[in-house]
Amino acid sequence: MSGKRKRVSQLTATAWGAARGAWTSAYASRLVAGVRGGGCAVLRYHSVNDDPVWARDYVSPKIVVRPEEFDAQLAYLGERHTVVPLSQIVSAMVAGRVPDPRWVAITFDDGYEDNYRLAYRLLRKHNMPATFYVTTGCVADAEILWTVRIRFALMTTTRTEILCPSITPGPMDLSSPDARERAVQCFTGLVKHCSQAEADDVIAEILDACLPGCGPMSQRVMMNPDELREMERNGMAIGGHSVHHYNLPLLEDGALRDEVLGAKSFLEDRIGLHVEHFAYPNGRKDRHCDARVATEIARSGYISASTSISGPAGPGHSPFGIPRVGVSARRVDMRSFAANLQHGRLTRPHSPSLADIERNGPPRGAGGNEVA
Repeated sequence: MSGKRKRVSQLTATAWGAARGAWTSAYASRLVAGVRGGGCAVLRYHSVNDDPVWARDYVSPKIVVRPEEFDAQLAYLGERHTVVPLSQIVSAMVAGRVPDPRWVAITFDDGYEDNYRLAYRLLRKHNMPATFYVTTGCVADAEILWTVRIRFALMTTTRTEILCPSITPGPMDLSSPDARERAVQCFTGLVKHCSQAEADDVIAEILDACLPGCGPMSQRVMMNPDELREMERNGMAIGGHSVHHYNLPLLEDGALRDEVLGAKSFLEDRIGLHVEHFAYPNGRKDRHCDARVATEIARSGYISASTSISGPAGPGHSPFGIPRVGVSARRVDMRSFAANLQHGRLTRPHSPSLADIERNGPPRGAGGNEVA
């Protein structure tokens, strides 16, 4: 077996195991985690949509919250908490102050078009701010986000199995909806463990294996510049989420700078926005952030960087390693939503990546345009 195939096969086994164990580990952590100090909560959303085709063929149903559920969550936050701009929490972290535990900031990752069409409208209804982290290479569908491309190909192909010789030793079963979902989780997890060159090769092989049989996408995927400008004019913050959504710690220095600084330059120079905040892509894995990447983010002129590691935002964390509380479709009823928010606000994560950023990353107050 070639070196490349051996490495990709090892990564496939890791990703497959992670996909199978994700549900168990997520809930086990909530049962055994202790309360280790609090802070305020930064919520992490992705998509607000009520289309079952979208929440199957385009994005994972797990990250889609229905509009009526989002509306109810905003109403709850308005009654029980104080929704503040992310910048207000970042300022407290930089100053070493403990944020008001009632503060909540709302953030969205990736830049899906429903963020403007549905989420933004509901935020305005409740007079609440939010930060939208945008994958800039995909703005206005200039290219389709690789996670969407993989999911759409595997979910819509007419094939009942596919062969990817460099990735798996045998055929991948696509004979049922559950089998297709397992394949999506496996291949997506694999790409998140790959370097840029490996990721491009793996994505191409998966897409080729699904052909013929995949029809064209019928829906717009990402927001466009006009929508982003309107959102900023009306109190929303727009942040960077890299250019192509690669796993940043696996990139060489030059490619890393292109992804981080390139996102900021696109949003500011091409669209005319003011960009201060960044979110690391490819979350749910501890290795989606580290001190080297955080340092590049600060050098590129951002003043904060949010992770996908669950926990409270407070003076115990670097503003370039902000934990967030993920909101998923599995915990959308008010009792579960409230419990998840409080758990994330109170439980300090045990994360080697966050510890690395705190010890070896940029100092508090780094970043800003004068550093770029």
